[in-house]
Amino acid sequence: MNKNYPSVAEYLHKQIEEKFTVKTAEFRTEFRSELLNWFQTTYKEILSIKKDDELRNKRVVDTLNKNISDLKNVIENYGKNQWSDHWNTLINDLTEELPETVVEYQSEDRFEAKEEDSFRLKSLKSLKRGLRIVSAPFKKDKKGWKQVIQLRKSIRLKLTGLSGLPEDLLAEEFKVMADALAKLLEKEPEKKIEKEEGGNSSAEGEGNKDSKPPKANEQNAGFKFQVLEKIETHLQEAISILKNVEPEDSVLQIVMDECYDIAVKSGTVEENRKLLEPDYYEAKLASKKVTLQKSQKDWLIYLKSQYSDFAIQIEIARFAFLADNAKGEILNFTHRFFRDYCYLPLEKGVTKIKEIAGRLKEQKSEKLSSKLVEELRSDIWEELSEKLMNEMTGDENQRHIINQIQKTITDLQLGFYNFTDQFTLAEKRSIEGNKPQVTTDTVSWKKLATRYVQENALRDMDPEKREWETFLKEIISETEEAIQIVDVNLLTAKESEKDKEEDQSVLEIAISGAERAINQLEAAIKKVRERQNSYENVVKVKFPGAIQTLAETMLARSYTELELQDKALQVKAKAYSWQERGERIYYKILEKGELLRRFAVLKLKEVRKFAAKYLGISEGGAAVSTTEKRNLAEYLAQVDVHLNFPFVYKRLFSSDFDIDDRFYTPPVGLYTLFEQSYEDWTLNIDTNFLVVGERGSGKTLALNVLKQKFLKDQKINTVHFDQTIYTEKELLKLFCDAFGFENTENRDELIQKIKRKKKRSILVVEDIQNTFVRNIHGFEAIESFWVIMTSTRDQLFWMVTCSAFAWNYFIKVFSADQYFSHTVQTDKLDREAIEKSILSRHKATGYELKFEAGAATQKSRSYRKLMSNDKDIQTYLHDQYFSRLDKIAEGNMSIAMIFWLQSIKEFDDKYVTQLPTEIADVDKLEVPSREVLFTLSALVLHEFLTEEEVSFALHQDLSDSRLMLARLKSKGIVQNTEHGYNLNHLVYRQIVRLLKRRNIIH
Repeated sequence: MNKNYPSVAEYLHKQIEEKFTVKTAEFRTEFRSELLNWFQTTYKEILSIKKDDELRNKRVVDTLNKNISDLKNVIENYGKNQWSDHWNTLINDLTEELPETVVEYQSEDRFEAKEEDSFRLKSLKSLKRGLRIVSAPFKKDKKGWKQVIQLRKSIRLKLTGLSGLPEDLLAEEFKVMADALAKLLEKEPEKKIEKEEGGNSSAEGEGNKDSKPPKANEQNAGFKFQVLEKIETHLQEAISILKNVEPEDSVLQIVMDECYDIAVKSGTVEENRKLLEPDYYEAKLASKKVTLQKSQKDWLIYLKSQYSDFAIQIEIARFAFLADNAKGEILNFTHRFFRDYCYLPLEKGVTKIKEIAGRLKEQKSEKLSSKLVEELRSDIWEELSEKLMNEMTGDENQRHIINQIQKTITDLQLGFYNFTDQFTLAEKRSIEGNKPQVTTDTVSWKKLATRYVQENALRDMDPEKREWETFLKEIISETEEAIQIVDVNLLTAKESEKDKEEDQSVLEIAISGAERAINQLEAAIKKVRERQNSYENVVKVKFPGAIQTLAETMLARSYTELELQDKALQVKAKAYSWQERGERIYYKILEKGELLRRFAVLKLKEVRKFAAKYLGISEGGAAVSTTEKRNLAEYLAQVDVHLNFPFVYKRLFSSDFDIDDRFYTPPVGLYTLFEQSYEDWTLNIDTNFLVVGERGSGKTLALNVLKQKFLKDQKINTVHFDQTIYTEKELLKLFCDAFGFENTENRDELIQKIKRKKKRSILVVEDIQNTFVRNIHGFEAIESFWVIMTSTRDQLFWMVTCSAFAWNYFIKVFSADQYFSHTVQTDKLDREAIEKSILSRHKATGYELKFEAGAATQKSRSYRKLMSNDKDIQTYLHDQYFSRLDKIAEGNMSIAMIFWLQSIKEFDDKYVTQLPTEIADVDKLEVPSREVLFTLSALVLHEFLTEEEVSFALHQDLSDSRLMLARLKSKGIVQNTEHGYNLNHLVYRQIVRLLKRRNIIH
């Protein structure tokens, strides 16, 4: 520094040089603290997992998965935590104690023109030198010219507004964080090689989107992921990177040089004085802040892309552990299938036939005795034809094993449900001249991953796709042939004794037949082994290899092949046949004439109506043909028949599917009202809980969810009225059985027994609509139920379910609403809830959805306007379908699911095609006479009724009830179950509407 500016040098030394390094280190420590804390916390948790723990890798992945949302939040916080604000605060603190102004003598440099000076500045310096010469004789202060230096403001302006240093330091800071995050991906960012003429780009050592992914090791049957390899070491290295906060010496030297340079020029002709004016000063600082914020935003995109890569690896790793368990189960079932139905029977067959051949070879005579032949044939019949073939044809057990494998594969597919729908990934990621360069692309990750694993492994693992049952039938057929060979050759050998000219001896004929049979069975065993090995190769090698390749492909950011595969399927799906193209042109032509056609039809109808009035023509509707009635009855009879559906689809939409939180849409108020009711009961307030809803609306499911969520550790007694009762005796027996009491004939005695119980407990009572029959003598059980429940609410927490129509009846007859403190309805789901519940199950199957328009829709103008855009058509049909389904279901999830399945047209490898929902017209099947209406209303009210109970409820002869129910059953309107007759779900909604219109139910 120039000796002419001693005060400036001293201030800079004290306030900048001595404090900058420490303050910068503190600044960096604070800025990195969140990210550092995440690494330290994660490292500590992983370090606590024992090295010899068999499940160590799974626990590591679970830990990373648990903490990854925190990492996402940390990175997103760097979008809010502005580096420029921290930098400005740092500089303001450093310069706070600097004086506003300092007066110094100007050095000779302030007068001398320099080569880099502008013409204007050179002229001003020349003028300045001339003035100095002229004024020298008159100047009292002979030391030189003074300058007033705006020290604090000039330095602040330089470091926060003019210098390029903030951009460099910001880039350095974020490069450090990028280095730390790169450790999670096991990739070191390559340092940029600076050249005099410019910088070459540095990629993060991770390749780009077009690079080829590494191939999975096909010899390795397990799963290995780079994110798990040496994770502790990489976390430790990341922590070390983030802890290094000391700035380089060159940074301090740059700061000192820039501060000194602007300070010594202050108050001279070299200074741009406008910059120190308030408006210009603030504008410069604001401009720099915008620049830094943009740079920080670019870096944030860079960090987020690193996070996305890491998150994908964790999701794949979690799925891999699920897959590893599934692989073991599938191999176990595979072993059982081929062992029990192929190897063991075939080996027994070989052993038995060898035994027969041995007995034949032991014969000393060339002839076969009739006794031996009969004995051997009897042995063949008993041991092979009957016993052995029975072992191989255990259809139910074979189907059970296949179903178990399919169930395991289904559970695997459900594992994709936990994948993130979309990720924004980096196609290319590099650092050029301290600036991050990221080209991003939004990828439908869940869809791509699901499709990739399905196409490359899961689809090939389905025993039905591999035709196991057909293969087993072939083996059984070959085994039967082998048995026949032995038997026929024994008979032939015996008959050959009569043929003197036969070249082969009797024993040779019999033994050769046995040997051919043995060869055939051994060939079958070889075929079985090849089939099993082929399948196990898919499970052991191809399946893990697909997951491994997926992980490595995504780590290398080479997801082009995934996108191309998906696009190829989309192109295939969108390829229109010539017929479809013709239809499009046809509809476009018709669309213009649609209004004219409608107008003409309307006028013709008016003319026809006018003419009919004077000509006496009847306008009654056409009669329903017998064929139409039969077709409709057959349609209604197939409510539970979906044999051609993929197993995963049948399982997820089955009423027996063990639903969990992913697929359950709770009714409004279910959780809050139950918590209030149960909490009050625990505080000795008499409360109970009622779930009301139509048949199939999820009443039992709601109770099961509540038990899982709130009552896991509680003892629960259950009474289920699964068939209709109406006497007190039947009611008391069910309650006594539930509590383990001896049977009692008196409800007061039962109440006393309950009150004497030492502990309070929970009682679940399902389907109280089945505790009465609408007859003057049919209310004994339900009346006793009200008494028992109200008398024991202090000792029992009652959780009760009831059908909606029976509940409305109870309110009118018994004022039953006074007996319950909290009530929830399960049949009030809105369209959004129904759509969400159905689509969540559908998406979990891995199939994509395609809607087809019905005949009426195809004729509509709104549909034809969209014919040129397939995406718009699907959106239109999707909305139309669920609007119609919502109106049909009226809040009942079970009805919605049944109609969803009924409207499925077909499946292919990718799509499930939906047709518009069809609603059966009950009037076409049955004229709704008075007797029919009252029978149907009884079934709506009671849900299940036997022939005797229908007769009792309707006050009619048993024979009349039998005839009525048989008639309705033959037309598909009612179904006969083990608990009695009930309504077919496909016409449940139409019947309810019909009965409401006739004012029979409310």
